[in-house]
Order: sequence, then structure tokens, then C-alpha cells
Amino acid sequence: MPTYKNVSSLKATVEGKVVEPGREISTIVYHNENEIGLLKTSDKPFFTPTLFSEVIEEDSEIVVPWRDNLGDRINKFNLHFYCEKGEVEIFYNSIDNLPSLKLYESAKWNNRYYDRRINKIFVKGRSKRFSIWIEIEKIFN
Repeated sequence: MPTYKNVSSLKATVEGKVVEPGREISTIVYHNENEIGLLKTSDKPFFTPTLFSEVIEEDSEIVVPWRDNLGDRINKFNLHFYCEKGEVEIFYNSIDNLPSLKLYESAKWNNRYYDRRINKIFVKGRSKRFSIWIEIEKIFN
């Protein structure tokens, strides 16, 4: 999420926002500086679409974040599961929400959510030893 300065003598429009000459703007995408009279002054603030990425090896409760690392609200997100070892059950919002998603060793599951119907993810081992990689990733509007 770079920061640019308008170095031209004209107003520039960046992602629908007017940037007066001499002013700076932070954006969510990189721009061709030569096309609109902008000079990149920083690569910061950095942005990452990754909201959560961990290997889980015990029964756990994971909260889906409401805001990304820049403080913007998260409405859409991807969930990625990869069961590396053993078997697990995934419950959405409550451990009582049945049926659960059952994943066996080497199983992968990816899904997109375009609204906030899921707030928590519960992981419960179906075998004594298990290992599941979980990633939550923001989807841009």
C-alpha cells in the first residue's frame, strides 16, 4: 500500500479521490507513476491480505478478524484448510453447529465468504494427533 505525492501542477484522481498538487495519498494498489504525475514516496504503510495463517495441533477456537492490519473492515474473506496429519472437524460459529466439516489427512478445503455469516471457527481433533494449516485471507471489493 504505497504512498504517492502529486508532483504535477494539475489535480490527479487516484482511486476516485482527488489529490491536489503537492499533496500525498496512500493507496491500496501500485500505480504507474508516469501516467498520472505521481511520485512514489514510500512503500508504507504495508498491507497484507493474510489475516490469519497458522498450523493448529490442538482443539482451538479461531476468531475471524473484523479489521485488517490497516484498520479497514473485513466483509469478504477466503478460508483455506489443509489437514497435514490426522483427522479434524471444523465447526462454524459454534461447536454445536452441525453438521461439521470433516477433513482427513491430506485433505484441502477452500471457500469464499462474501458476507459475515462466519465469526468463529472451531477445530476439534478426530484423532489423537492432528495438524491442520488454516489461513484466512481478505477479499477486496
